[in-house]
Amino acid sequence: MVGAFFGYKKRNEAMSKQRKEYAYVASRIDPTTTKNLGDFHIRRKLPTNEWGEDWSETYHYASENYAGSHGVSRRGRVVNRRSLIHITRGSRIHNECIKAVERLLEEENL
Repeated sequence: MVGAFFGYKKRNEAMSKQRKEYAYVASRIDPTTTKNLGDFHIRRKLPTNEWGEDWSETYHYASENYAGSHGVSRRGRVVNRRSLIHITRGSRIHNECIKAVERLLEEENL
């Protein structure tokens, strides 16, 4: 796993244990990989359905400092990872994703 190489996985697992009460949880991802659409991964935790399927949604956020393979065109955008839809700025989902990223950045600065 690429994230494990950069030390993201171990750090994110430890911090996610503290953040289970939030519906949206952010973690860092490798921005240089072309499959990633930003430098943050946000997971919206939803309960499993009656068949045991996980209905959680994942989003990628490209911060203002994002310098990945797609460069400036994606900065500041939240993208639904499953359907590749750009989430409208100011919408409930966009605001919750930004809050999750801000919580992660605060935890990293502690």
